[in-house]
Amino acid sequence: MDTIWMIVAGIGMTFILKYSYILRHPRNWVSSLCETTKEFTNCCMCMGFWVGFFMKLCSLLITNGINSIYDVYVCVLLGFIVSITSFFGDVLLEVMDAYIDDKKKGSE
Repeated sequence: MDTIWMIVAGIGMTFILKYSYILRHPRNWVSSLCETTKEFTNCCMCMGFWVGFFMKLCSLLITNGINSIYDVYVCVLLGFIVSITSFFGDVLLEVMDAYIDDKKKGSE
C-alpha cells in the first residue's frame, strides 16, 4: 500500500513541478541552463522518473539507509513506474483539455 501512495505522490509532485504557477520562475531558470534541462522540465516522463527515483531514495535514507544494490534497483523501478504513470496522466489531461476546448467552440 505504501508503494501505491508513493506512486500517487510522485505523479502529483511531477505535475506540480511541471505545471504550477508558483514554481514557474525556478522552472524557467532551470530550462534556460541548456537544452537538456529544457527538455527535462517539459517532459513528464523525464521529470517523473527523477521524482520517483529521488522520492524512494529519500525514503530509504530516512528509514534504514541503502543496504544493498537491491535498494538502488527499487529506486530505479519506482522512477520508471512514476514516469510511465505521469506520462499517461499527462496524455489524459491533454485529451480532456482538447475535448473541453472543442465543447466551448461548439457552444459559441
